[in-house]
Amino acid sequence: MSPKVQTGRYEIIETLGCGATSRVDKARDMIIGRTVAVKSFLQGFGRNSEQQFLSEAQTIGQLSHSSIAQLYDIGTDTGGAPFLVMEFVSGQNLEQLLGHSRISFTTAAIWAADLASALSCAHRAGIIHGDVKPSNIRVTEDDKVKLVDFGIARFASQVTGSDRVLGTPAYLSPEQIEGKKQDGRSDLFSLGVVLYEMITGVRPFTGDSLGDVCAQILTATPIPPTRLNPSAPAALDRIIERCLAKNPEERYPSGNDLARALYLVARCGNKLTSEPKKSYWFLRPAHPRDLLAIASAVLLLMGALVAGGSIRDWFRAQSTPSIAAVQSKPPGDLTPPTQTRTLANPEEAVPAKSAALNTPKPAKKATAHRQDAAPPVRQASEASSPAPLTDPARIN
Repeated sequence: MSPKVQTGRYEIIETLGCGATSRVDKARDMIIGRTVAVKSFLQGFGRNSEQQFLSEAQTIGQLSHSSIAQLYDIGTDTGGAPFLVMEFVSGQNLEQLLGHSRISFTTAAIWAADLASALSCAHRAGIIHGDVKPSNIRVTEDDKVKLVDFGIARFASQVTGSDRVLGTPAYLSPEQIEGKKQDGRSDLFSLGVVLYEMITGVRPFTGDSLGDVCAQILTATPIPPTRLNPSAPAALDRIIERCLAKNPEERYPSGNDLARALYLVARCGNKLTSEPKKSYWFLRPAHPRDLLAIASAVLLLMGALVAGGSIRDWFRAQSTPSIAAVQSKPPGDLTPPTQTRTLANPEEAVPAKSAALNTPKPAKKATAHRQDAAPPVRQASEASSPAPLTDPARIN
């Protein structure tokens, strides 16, 4: 039953595609007069799920991004089957383009970056796409990409309670196959599969049956894209490898992080290497200015060592005498007292040291004959003169 009969608003122009659970028609909005895409589900979700479907649709309708096809309206037919009215994107889907030839790595990187940014916008709103694949990516006439069918696969899985795997098997994430909890990183895995196919022209996980494909996704490591397309930059190997990590914790934490990496590859291309190379100065060819710099560094080091030794010797010279002087004095006798000697006459009391210095030195013996000739005088002088205070030998 066509939406025109159901509501009287949308007139079907042509059928764009039909799958196992839904059909997409190109239609015309009779009230506004614009062309839209109407997606009708072939069976209803049940009355208990109508409110949930409405809530999901309202959230998706609030998404605003240049790479997301806008949701305009929702409704149900007389049989209770819901339908969505979405923005009609002219052009063709990515699956049709891939059937002709592979895409240049620059275009592939830009498209994947735009899609990653769109996914990040949806993830922040709490919406997981759940079915990222080439047939859900529309390429406009001006070479822009738009992602359609947001949240449809995840919603269908929740309301039907089916245990079967929904979505195209080749683009499913490991957690989707195992029935584990999904988050935004599951969409990034699927986008990594799409990016791999855009660059190489083949899918990373293939098999003769659904079981073979699922086993490949869970266990196999795909061939690096640059082996199949040597013109692609080696940096894409790292990006795709991280997107296709089996453990969600090892993938990019958000679509914006993936988008930044892809935009960088699109700008720099082959200037990015597969592994960053460290350039050590001793591995580079010698240059005169390098030798001059090394010589200057050696001279500065030698000057610093000499200056350090001079400063050390100066400090030692300043500190050593005072320490030796203090250590040479006996304890308790740090200040020498002035020694004096009391004579018979108080007026003659002078310091012992001064008296010793003022005492005249005895005359030197000239000859033995001279000494024998004047012994009385010498004795008289010795008798009349006071006894020396200090030993003359010490003074000399």
